[in-house]
Order: sequence, then structure tokens, then C-alpha cells
Amino acid sequence: MARKSFVVRFALIATLVALLLAVAPAAQAGKGKPGGGGAATATLFASCNPCAVGSTAHFWGSGYDSNQGAQLYITNGFVSAVPVSADGSVSFDWYMSGAGTYDVRLYQFGKGNKLVLKGEVITYAW
Repeated sequence: MARKSFVVRFALIATLVALLLAVAPAAQAGKGKPGGGGAATATLFASCNPCAVGSTAHFWGSGYDSNQGAQLYITNGFVSAVPVSADGSVSFDWYMSGAGTYDVRLYQFGKGNKLVLKGEVITYAW
């Protein structure tokens, strides 16, 4: 009986996570931006979702301006530079140090020398 209860709870949590993943990126696009606005115009993907706490997630994407680097912003306000390849792709790793939501965003400079959201992915660690 306890096993059936666990399976039902796990299925409910998995359904809620899937629903959040479907809704959160659209709701978050352009919010908390350092300069510009609008929706992401490049791609950004995570190797795991959810990720295990203590694991390293790999992020990659394409559609970035190869004439400049990208600025990485993560949920807790962490900021770092990410190199952009000549073909406009990005690739980097992030250590999932604690449980919770990781809103990973990449920005590049646009018109008026303002940072513009280019790519975003939300992943979870537990």
C-alpha cells in the first residue's frame, strides 16, 4: 500500500513539474532583464531537467551574435561571461550545488548598447 502511495505522489509531482516547464519560460521571458526586453531569440538547452544536486549540467545553444560574448545570469544573481563560437553557438557547464530552480539566461548587447535577453532555460535540481 505504501508503494502505491509513493507512485501516485511521484506521478503527481512529475505532472506538476512538466506543467511548470511548459508555462514558466513564457511567463519569465524578458523579466528581470538587465537592460533590454522582449523574448529570447536564440536557443538554450540543459542536459538534465531535473538535475541531481551535486551534478554538473551542460548547457548549449545557437543563434548568438558571434561578434561578441554573452553574459550569463543565473537565478541567484551569478554573472559570468560565456564565449560565443564563430558559428554563433554557446556551450558551458554549471555545477548544481543546491536544490531548487535554476533560471539560466544569456544576454548580449543590442541597440543602444543595452543588454538583451537572447536565450533562457529553466531547470531544477533536487
